[in-house]
Amino acid sequence: MSARNFDEEYETLKVIGKGYFGTVSLRKQKSTGNVYACKESNLSACKTEQQKQLFITEAAVMKDLDSTGIVQHIDQYFDQANQKLYIVMEYCDDCNLTQYVIRQKEQNAFVPEAFVWHVAHQLLQGLDYLHNRARKDEIIVHRDLSPNNVFLSKNGDARMGDFGFTKTLKRDGSWLKLEAFEYAYASIVPPHHHPLELLMNQSYNEKADIWNLGCCLYELVALEPPYLKKTLAELIKQIQDTGVPKVPSQYSERLQKLIDNLLNFDVNQRMGARDLLDMFRLELEAK
Repeated sequence: MSARNFDEEYETLKVIGKGYFGTVSLRKQKSTGNVYACKESNLSACKTEQQKQLFITEAAVMKDLDSTGIVQHIDQYFDQANQKLYIVMEYCDDCNLTQYVIRQKEQNAFVPEAFVWHVAHQLLQGLDYLHNRARKDEIIVHRDLSPNNVFLSKNGDARMGDFGFTKTLKRDGSWLKLEAFEYAYASIVPPHHHPLELLMNQSYNEKADIWNLGCCLYELVALEPPYLKKTLAELIKQIQDTGVPKVPSQYSERLQKLIDNLLNFDVNQRMGARDLLDMFRLELEAK
């Protein structure tokens, strides 16, 4: 592949997010005038090979994804000399789900149930694609589906993004296990959307994404996460003691049933994306 001058191809308009390993900026493609979100990851800042591999996996996974409910991949480039990885993506021009919830709380306004079902539909379609259709021999597990990583457009579309924690799973009934550095991270950062099996450092599979979706949807209706304790031990105890929390009374029993299925403690009984799409098809597809 011939060398590219990425900054010549894409003009930076503004930085819209910043972290230890890099930035997300709004960039304009000079040849088309189109505006995209660009994630720039600094691999030289990674302290371990495992951390670096997460970014490499993100790029490898995203380039092949094409589904409703998932941020569209546009372009990517690895700057070998500077150890920087650029991933250019669809720009969702409203806000993320966290910001949307904050906005609703400030306005003292509950989210319309029709919009909750719409978001659920799009994200379940995305998870069904990752888990069942994206690759013939592998299941793609997002592992970090949280309100921070669900992006909304002004036309009402919802897209999951940030595949930096993604892993793949063979279609042979095998399970994943958290690596030591991943579990240490979960112990430090309040992991309000991690499923019980990950919090307890147990093996897990793609059903972890289903739990994460349940936490996202519950926060959308209650305007706060389902479980709020800050330490790992307190959070595990709260989940076990509380069970599945009730949605506010203005929402339907069917929506509560969806949340109950998503937040099922027993991973073997927790429904998959395809079955959930079938079970709640009328509500999910309602206009």
